[in-house]
Amino acid sequence: MGLVVAFLAAGALLAWPLRHGGAFLDDFLFLALGRHEDDLLALVTRDAVGGYFFRPLPLAGWWASVRLLGTGAPAQLCVSVALHVLNGGILYAFLRRLRAGPGPAALASLVFVCHPTAFAATAWLSDRFDLFSTGFGLGALVATESFLVAPRPRTLVAAAAALLASLLSKEIGYVFAAAGALMAAWVVRDRHAASPRDRLAILGTIAATSGLALGARAIAVRDVAKPLFAAHGWLATALEGTARWVEPLPRFLVVTHGGRLAIVAWCLLLLLLLVGALRGRRAPGREGLRMAGVGIAIMAVAAVAQSPVLGSMVFRPFGDAPFAFESLAASRLYYVPLAGFAMVVAGLAQHAAAGARSRRGDLAFALACVAAVAGLLATSRAIGREWAAYTQARVAPVLEAAVAALAPRTAVQPGCKVYLLSMPEEPGLALVIDVAVKQALPRGHPLMGCFIEGERAPWYNLVRSRGLPPAAERPLVPLVFEGRPFPPLRVGNLTYYYLRLPDASRATGDPNATFLAYRDGAFADVTADVRAGRRTVRFADELGR
Repeated sequence: MGLVVAFLAAGALLAWPLRHGGAFLDDFLFLALGRHEDDLLALVTRDAVGGYFFRPLPLAGWWASVRLLGTGAPAQLCVSVALHVLNGGILYAFLRRLRAGPGPAALASLVFVCHPTAFAATAWLSDRFDLFSTGFGLGALVATESFLVAPRPRTLVAAAAALLASLLSKEIGYVFAAAGALMAAWVVRDRHAASPRDRLAILGTIAATSGLALGARAIAVRDVAKPLFAAHGWLATALEGTARWVEPLPRFLVVTHGGRLAIVAWCLLLLLLLVGALRGRRAPGREGLRMAGVGIAIMAVAAVAQSPVLGSMVFRPFGDAPFAFESLAASRLYYVPLAGFAMVVAGLAQHAAAGARSRRGDLAFALACVAAVAGLLATSRAIGREWAAYTQARVAPVLEAAVAALAPRTAVQPGCKVYLLSMPEEPGLALVIDVAVKQALPRGHPLMGCFIEGERAPWYNLVRSRGLPPAAERPLVPLVFEGRPFPPLRVGNLTYYYLRLPDASRATGDPNATFLAYRDGAFADVTADVRAGRRTVRFADELGR
């Protein structure tokens, strides 16, 4: 009961700074899908975002949470924090299943919940995929260990179902498949009742489930949307990407952002765990060794599994400098590894607990644990406050002005174009202005049949399919991807368009276009000035082709 209270208190303290938070970048797409997509089946049976992944379960979760709570970012952030805390609870259950003591398991799971890097990943709504995949993946490991202890068909089915759910949440789920295979091969003779045949059964189940998820992805994802991440060969890509991930790892484990006291407390706890484990080296510690081994495997496999996408990533760990979105965005690459790191913490604590102890030493160690967790929590809350302020300062004013100017426009024709000019060059909004505006519009609004653009291409638009004229995107043209046009993607009642504008004169001469300019905190209609030539419109094409 005490641990449940601690989890709930930690969740409330983490969520509180986000009560003024806002959406950012890809968040707007998922909010718009949740509000305007009528066909849930279409959303979860195919590539629903025009990217290179197939993640139906989190998309279904987005759809449900928006229908229940609306598109307000604070409510959606609370959902993400709740999922993160739930993952901490599942991690605790897994560690206990591995025979961790209540103390080491509680310490490790609270470290995971309160750690600033794990929280930073949670605080970006778009990273809900990792939360889903981690929760289901840890659940699969719980079922795997349960099967090894007492083989039963229903436990095997539970392991397969949880692993499949993890794999259909994000590709990082294959890390848990590898961890499950390692657990099946790591024999604990006086604990596991599983025979060699049972071990082959769980290994076969893991392999079959992984193959099923790969097959589903191959069917759902369009060929045109499969980037060639391994342009230099798979081995070179894996080595380069893993090295890029490992280099900033210490700064993501020890986050130097906020109060120095919090950093000192966390480093002191790590030192005490290491010293305690070394002191207990002669005591029985197989449970601790297995926990740490599985955790290290999760960290290592996660680094390699993510290596194909790391070449284009910007790694900017949190530090003493002012808040930067790149720090928060990079944190998602360490969310699953941090669950593995928490297992290492549990293993060290378990091993240390087996050594010689004294009542005074136990009290000092408990106080160090409390101070470290409190320090991690304080740093996370500081990041939460700065992140909320960042979204409010960089995105909210312009977006609110755009919605205020566009929402009353109901007398529009399907296929109309709206160009928002003179916006601040904030990539968190300018690149996604179409879905950013539309997630705030009520269902069925006429502007859902229009294209809303900024001044910087490429653009992607989410447009209501019904009533659109043929070639509704003209004079805009589809992107060219790997030598081929990137065609529109129909998902239920909505269609994605991926567009650019090679010639600004085509836009200014379009009779179905409207131009609004941002000035003094509001958008004003400047269509007449644009058509009369009194205002010059220039579009920047970042692709240059």
